Amino acid sequence: MQTKIILSLLLFSSLSYAKDLSELCQKGITHNPKIKSFEHKTRASHSFYDQNEDRYKPSLTLSGQIGQQEYTYDNALGGTQYSGETHSYRATLKQVIYNSSLGYGLEDAKHKITLASLQEEDERAKLITQILQNSFELVKLQQTMDLYHQKEQILEKAYQNIQKSHALQLASKVDTFQALARLQQSRSDLTKVKQIYNQTLFNLRLLTKYEEVEQYTDKLQFNTNSIAKEYRSLNLSAIKSQYHNSTSVKLDKQLATIAKAQIGLRQSQRDPSLSIVLSGGDAGGTLDSVTRQNETSAMLTLDFPIYQGGAVEDSKQEAKHLYLAALSEAENTEMSIKISLQKALQDIASGLESAKADKIAIEASKNYLQATMQSYEAGVGSLTDAYLAEAEYHDSQVRQINTNASIFSSLAEVYYYTGRADIANIKKMQKMHIN
Repeated sequence: MQTKIILSLLLFSSLSYAKDLSELCQKGITHNPKIKSFEHKTRASHSFYDQNEDRYKPSLTLSGQIGQQEYTYDNALGGTQYSGETHSYRATLKQVIYNSSLGYGLEDAKHKITLASLQEEDERAKLITQILQNSFELVKLQQTMDLYHQKEQILEKAYQNIQKSHALQLASKVDTFQALARLQQSRSDLTKVKQIYNQTLFNLRLLTKYEEVEQYTDKLQFNTNSIAKEYRSLNLSAIKSQYHNSTSVKLDKQLATIAKAQIGLRQSQRDPSLSIVLSGGDAGGTLDSVTRQNETSAMLTLDFPIYQGGAVEDSKQEAKHLYLAALSEAENTEMSIKISLQKALQDIASGLESAKADKIAIEASKNYLQATMQSYEAGVGSLTDAYLAEAEYHDSQVRQINTNASIFSSLAEVYYYTGRADIANIKKMQKMHIN
């Protein structure tokens, strides 16, 4: 009974220790200052819209002045000297009735709200994709290091065994040098993998702005069988058409929309505008007795631009060319994402085929290892051959790890290219394809 309790506690501990990659992605989004910058830009776009909307509201201006003046009023009979205090005040209320520039400006502000939101969404998606790919690379390198470490121990034993055989004149000097060369090569391979692991670890910390990232990767296992099962049931044509959902494609299309709206905005500088102005004021003081008191006025103001030296037309032509440039950029992005999505799907298909071959190779090297062990136990083969067969078995496993990591890296790209690189979809992906 006590043993069962201990095992249950150990199992619970291991399950609790396993971390969700979506949590790591969320930490990256939360801690990354660049994402926060885009969040502020999104809020700023709403304030920009409010500014344009406020221009439709009436404006009230209060003005006043007080002071001391001295002057001489000349006439045919001579001059009259004036000196004294003067003051005046005025209140002016202005309401725009029609101004097409304000309408275009409000529409432009709406488009920029959408743009800011898409920019933020695209940066999040890019960051999540980078975190995923670096996490998958870290898992691959950790598993590779474990296997290379085992391989080094095996080749160390093989080298020691050949040295003993050489001392007994049962192995040649060439065999000894070959065994040493294999051992040194395995150590070199292990060192290189450790260096790449540390670089990848640094990159992942840099992306997430978080130190303890290894706890999210060291328990992960790739499940390519579930990917293969899902891939067989996919409607590839439908998936390939989802490049329209890419945040990058949407972003460039929105830039083209804004560029198009600029044409009308600049053209509107030729349009008339109509406003109503109400004002009232008073003036007084000791300077003289001739003042305008209790003055009120109500006026309609019509502005009709006739000619601005060609500046409006030039500005409009500039906007047209910028719109055509934005259209070309959007088309280029759309084509790039479309082709990249097709390539990523093809990479997954190729990876799944390679995974099948890797499984066969692992099984073959495992059988070869068992055969060499049986030969050694029967006194026919050598222990060195068994060590080398075991090293080859580990090499086959490394190839499988590399293939699996490539499949998952391509899967992360598919998520980005189809607009699914978000926290909710990452949770589903880990639940389905990562143990």
